[in-house]
Amino acid sequence: MLLTHRPSGRPRHRTKSAHSPLILAVRWFLTFRWHLLALFLSDLGRSMIVRKYDAFTTDNGYEAAGRGGNVLTRFVDRIVRRRDTHVALRQRLDIVSSELVEVALAARERGPVRLISGPVGLGRDLRQAWSRLESLGTHPASWLEVVGIDLDHSGTVLDEASRLAAADHVPLETFRVDLLDPEGVAGIAGRSVNIFNSIGLGVWLDARGVESLLESVCSVLKPGGVLMIDHWRRHGGSRYVGALQMPARYVTDTEFEASLETAGFTVEQKRSTPNDIVVVYRARLGVNRSESGSTVTT
Repeated sequence: MLLTHRPSGRPRHRTKSAHSPLILAVRWFLTFRWHLLALFLSDLGRSMIVRKYDAFTTDNGYEAAGRGGNVLTRFVDRIVRRRDTHVALRQRLDIVSSELVEVALAARERGPVRLISGPVGLGRDLRQAWSRLESLGTHPASWLEVVGIDLDHSGTVLDEASRLAAADHVPLETFRVDLLDPEGVAGIAGRSVNIFNSIGLGVWLDARGVESLLESVCSVLKPGGVLMIDHWRRHGGSRYVGALQMPARYVTDTEFEASLETAGFTVEQKRSTPNDIVVVYRARLGVNRSESGSTVTT
């Protein structure tokens, strides 16, 4: 793993004043939110409490089967995994991996392809897309370069992403960098990227943060390059983010699309998860909307 600089920024999925699990449990008990205490019985629930929705919790949420040492804990864990937020995570994964395959194959027609995923997390979407490309007989190792970048505040995410990628024979190169630092991101690749995959970060950012993220993408994406990015709509599970001390920010589709357009992107495709919680956008940089013949599907 190659490290650039060591960013010191706070993880965006965690509030500045996050309390310990014990303090959260006491607060939930005293405010009669006793149903939240059941999260301590769930493998995924405990991860949400302790780690918030970091790379490890998110990857944990991709698994639908309940975990636990006994019947009760497995039962509670299955319930947590069936919540609309976690169903949306798994539906989003399928959309993103299939979109990456389609976009990569289209870009391949013009030569070798460089794909950056940031935040890469544990890279499950990249590994799944790579597997699909291999199953199609396209031999991605001969034409596709995959790079993962992440703030990796804990110092453990990129090591695990690299380990999992190697186990699946995916040649993933990783860099530790703050995605809200356009200069730091530009120092990795310059304007050499065909596809930028940015999944799971936007919902934790304020308007300025989204602007910085898109500036970072523009600093490395070639004109005409493709950005894959997700947008979370307010939903039933949104009412829990405050109790879990996670600073989620929800905006309308129109507001999110305006941010993309302001940054110079044209939305080519818009796919919603079947439960209408997450939208995955395919947007192209430097293409005039009137010339792109863009199509929007849900």
